Amino acid sequence: MKNLDNNTIRLIEEYPLDLENEVGPRANILLTLLGYKKGFIEFLDSYNRTGKQEDFQGKGLKNLLGELDLPYREGKTRTEYRFPNGEVEVAYKDLLVGKDKPSLERLHQARNPSIVKRLLGGQEYDHEEIGRCLGYPETAIEAFAGKRARKKEKEEYMPISSVANFVFSEGNYTQELDFLRQEDEAIRKVSPTIYRMLQDKLEKYFSSRRAS
Repeated sequence: MKNLDNNTIRLIEEYPLDLENEVGPRANILLTLLGYKKGFIEFLDSYNRTGKQEDFQGKGLKNLLGELDLPYREGKTRTEYRFPNGEVEVAYKDLLVGKDKPSLERLHQARNPSIVKRLLGGQEYDHEEIGRCLGYPETAIEAFAGKRARKKEKEEYMPISSVANFVFSEGNYTQELDFLRQEDEAIRKVSPTIYRMLQDKLEKYFSSRRAS
């Protein structure tokens, strides 16, 4: 794993990633190198709402990870979400990235738990361990796992980061928002360029939500 000097930051900002979403991976790489995350998951192939498979193999991202000495491995996940209006969103492959090999193996095991763990837990993934690998707050992890109440009306409180994607917990959302602000500020300090890219993407998202 490389240190974040100016040349490394510029490489992360400018390297062509061959992905539909090129902003999130850049920010996640920064947060991983800064120590906020033990790794992250990037979906390859497509987020496709037409039912037609597009081909995003992420060759550029893989090459960049190699330049940064960040280990990765492809998963075998295929998920499909069908919306009430008939639209389909599909993600065919995921790419697991770790800050080092032990972190990558930990994320892989959480993403692919043993049959015994799946039977005992009743879930395909170890969501709590995945959340810890992705650097989410423990209160948010517990809320996702049903161990504490979730905060309703998430959009009222969300709004500052397009990297983290966790549920808020009842009674702890202000601390969880502070967590997101700390991540955003860390990105802003080392790369104002990627910070602006994130804010532009977030503004487009909320503009589309307000228009709908």
